[in-house]
Amino acid sequence: MDDPEPDLPVAVAVCACGPAGVAGWIEEMLVPAAADLLEAPGFQRLLWREILHGGPDRIYVSLTAWDSPACFRAWHESEAVTAARDAAAADLENSRRLRPGCWYDLSLPAGRILEDLDPVVLTRAAFDYPWVWDPAGFRDVLRCGPPG
Repeated sequence: MDDPEPDLPVAVAVCACGPAGVAGWIEEMLVPAAADLLEAPGFQRLLWREILHGGPDRIYVSLTAWDSPACFRAWHESEAVTAARDAAAADLENSRRLRPGCWYDLSLPAGRILEDLDPVVLTRAAFDYPWVWDPAGFRDVLRCGPPG
């Protein structure tokens, strides 16, 4: 895992694996959270993607860019995020369909955009989810923030 500099921009990729049918539920949970992101200090951009795969499972990736790791941690520990996590966990029918996720902190050097990190995220996903990974790449589901 990269060790981002404390005051430099950072990207955080959160991955979860589950059946294709859970995508709609994830989107329902993510859209309100995306609205909260726009108000979060230090938030730059969100990409929510699905790694393409022909089998029954998919890898869902939320990739966010922040002014610093501290900005991400402040948002991640906020009451709004805790409430959203609790609501997702309370929906046992859907939350039990997801396998434990992986979390990657990635350096985001000046002049780079989130899409530049695709090879890094795909490489890590190939390692963590070898039964699902597909080199075809991503399908964009949701974008939030200024264009890349």
